[in-house]
Amino acid sequence: MAKCGNAFTVDCDPFNFYCSIATDRISALVSKPKFIISLRNPIDRAYSDFNMYRSRAGETRSFEQVIQAERSGEETRFRRRFVAQSIYAPHLRRWFDHFPRESFLVIDAEDLFSDPRSTASKVFSFLDLPDVDVEAVKMNAGDYSAPLLEEERARIREYLQPHFVDVYELLGRDMSW
Repeated sequence: MAKCGNAFTVDCDPFNFYCSIATDRISALVSKPKFIISLRNPIDRAYSDFNMYRSRAGETRSFEQVIQAERSGEETRFRRRFVAQSIYAPHLRRWFDHFPRESFLVIDAEDLFSDPRSTASKVFSFLDLPDVDVEAVKMNAGDYSAPLLEEERARIREYLQPHFVDVYELLGRDMSW
């Protein structure tokens, strides 16, 4: 986000978070950027992303089959590696190494979903903007053909658990994933 006179510019592309050259490009353009990073429960994020891909691209394999292809190395395209995108710590570390920590507000997406008013107040405060009442409207809700099976959730949680700990240590707080 860059302040230009009385204006702010905003880029909401989540893939900037993963892009290794985004930090350099932003540094070259903006002297004191502020970043808001919303982290979703990694398992829910992976399943949601898979379902979005399934509905848009006609994926016929199950979530478990797609994850097996990813973990075996068969799937190498990053945008189709749903669990890999849920490993946040290396990306957070890169951003934190490039910009001062006070440049970041990391919010828990579940807090945004459950209490959008309070989360918006935190965002306004972080951006040094006056707090205003916001009306939360749920948009882009996914269409899941079935809930994530508990056995699949447990397998992914076991695989991601060390990565959860890395994020908790970087942020200095437990995200309860």
